[in-house]
Amino acid sequence: PGGRTIYLEVGTHLASAFLLRGDATASDAQRSLQRLKPQLSVAWWNPDAFKIGLCAAPPVGQPHALLSLCNSTAFAPLLQGLLARFDKLYSRRAHLHHFTQYMDAARIDEARDALAALAAEYGELHGQPPPPEAEALMEQLVPPPAGWGWEAGARRRSHSAG
Repeated sequence: PGGRTIYLEVGTHLASAFLLRGDATASDAQRSLQRLKPQLSVAWWNPDAFKIGLCAAPPVGQPHALLSLCNSTAFAPLLQGLLARFDKLYSRRAHLHHFTQYMDAARIDEARDALAALAAEYGELHGQPPPPEAEALMEQLVPPPAGWGWEAGARRRSHSAG
């Protein structure tokens, strides 16, 4: 109630946290995460992009609950849409007087530029393949467990599916 759900396209996961409350165990969470990982495209430089938090106290009236917080390149189009709407209003100086009472107008321009840079950075990270030397080094340092989904073939399949 009163919230807003934002539906995003599939992107490259940069980091994710799964916060479970109630009758969930660590082994349940790990098993579910192992089933989920092959379906996701994870940034090559962060193959362990998942954190799990457990709380034994269930939410009121429910046996369990899951909150998923994800940082993903899927936010790039959302940020670009915000910039487009901002630019449309700002070009007409709509509602600007509400903000310039409390801050300098130059700060608004700085904030707009920072948001544009962030949107561009998310766009650059989307589907970025690892450089060949990095992929070889990662395989030497941390060999992925079977079924992890980070293997080169699995990553290519996940990128082509998205």
